[in-house]
Amino acid sequence: MRRSVLGRAVVVMHCAISCCALLLTCLGASPASASSPWLRSMSVFPSGGVAAYSAVADVNRDGKQDLIVSNLNGNISVLLGNGNGTFAAPRTIAALGGGSYPIAIADFNHDGIADLVVLNPIKQSVSIYLGYGNGTFEAPKSQTVANTPEISEDPFASLWRV
Repeated sequence: MRRSVLGRAVVVMHCAISCCALLLTCLGASPASASSPWLRSMSVFPSGGVAAYSAVADVNRDGKQDLIVSNLNGNISVLLGNGNGTFAAPRTIAALGGGSYPIAIADFNHDGIADLVVLNPIKQSVSIYLGYGNGTFEAPKSQTVANTPEISEDPFASLWRV
């Protein structure tokens, strides 16, 4: 996953050997450029479990990017961004039981606040957690679907399909 944060690229990687999400923050310079290093830092942050899926968005409307992580233990956590490349400790948004759940962030109800969608391929359901704009979310509204839900991997669109 790659998102632009104040002119920098943020790449989120998942580490299967520890319970952490890795965040790489890169400068705007090209890796081929000899004038400056392109990799500024690599930091490890606990995610509340072994990270499987992640999304980046400003869920508390403070102008700083936050990290939402779906872990293999079924916990979905939010790590609020501090604005300096670090994050607060993970807070659990949902405890869905064992398994990993694909997630996506978008403004699904068009109120200007980031919302969270969680797909459950086993139960063939989609759950939307409407954001309050302070880093917390409403109880989910779930819908069973006829097909196994999946999130579009298109990096140029914030689309999800069922």
